[in-house]
Amino acid sequence: MGPSELPVEQPPHYGATGLGALVGGLAGGATALGAGAWYAGTLDDSTDAAFATFVAVYLLMWAGVTLGPWLVLRRLHDRLRGRTTFMVGAGFLAWSVVSVPGVFWVVDSTPPDRASRLVALVLLVAMLCVPPALGGRWIILTNEKMGEREETSI
Repeated sequence: MGPSELPVEQPPHYGATGLGALVGGLAGGATALGAGAWYAGTLDDSTDAAFATFVAVYLLMWAGVTLGPWLVLRRLHDRLRGRTTFMVGAGFLAWSVVSVPGVFWVVDSTPPDRASRLVALVLLVAMLCVPPALGGRWIILTNEKMGEREETSI
């Protein structure tokens, strides 16, 4: 067996998965906030607009967090992109519920000026999007390696 016949392990692509989730979450959240601001201008009652904006941000961030890693891993020709995407989407749903106290803390402790608010929102999106992406990728890669270990140990 020559060197060209040796199996080559695929790179883990943790950075690409995290970056895809961050960019997708930012794009989804910004789109929802923009649509929510427009929608709030068309209504007399701001409570309805706030609720609709909250739901839109959550759903579009979830869509962005799910779609972002899939697009990046597809570009990298990663064979585990489908399973990783599923785990990232499921992980975001669970992680966003667990992170609710952190979200309220960030919103309450952000200084009122515009630049600080923008930085806080970007960091909040990173806090919500990157951990499920890295965790989902880790679960899929670990599961893949466990199957290889079982095959070689028999």
